[in-house]
Amino acid sequence: MERRIEKISEEARQRVRGGSIAPDVGSILLQLVYNAIDANASTVAMRVDLENMLIQVTDDGHGILSADMHNVAKSGYTSRLREKNDLDRLDFQYFGFRGESLSSISEFCELEITSRSKQEQESFRKVFDLIFLPVSILIMF
Repeated sequence: MERRIEKISEEARQRVRGGSIAPDVGSILLQLVYNAIDANASTVAMRVDLENMLIQVTDDGHGILSADMHNVAKSGYTSRLREKNDLDRLDFQYFGFRGESLSSISEFCELEITSRSKQEQESFRKVFDLIFLPVSILIMF
């Protein structure tokens, strides 16, 4: 069962945010691949166009529920933890920045997220431009 993307406590947010990513291609690519692995993807494809500074990561992970798309890439929202103590649990095994990587990336890059939960038939897209205005678009497949 997928965990929902929800707001975490401020104490947990401060602890997680302390490890925010640096704005370089390698760090961005690594965090996007970590997100795919954390979503239980068995296949991850990466495409990097350095001339145009475009990065695309596609995976077959569990996807994001349409009901959670409005919380995607918001700072302090994640499906990976709820409280600061979650970070200290021995069974807390995630590669990425516990939900903060997409938020960090959207602060300095144009970001487009297209996802379809395995529980749903439709795909959804959320686009962030550099003036921080997310636009959600329904994509029918």
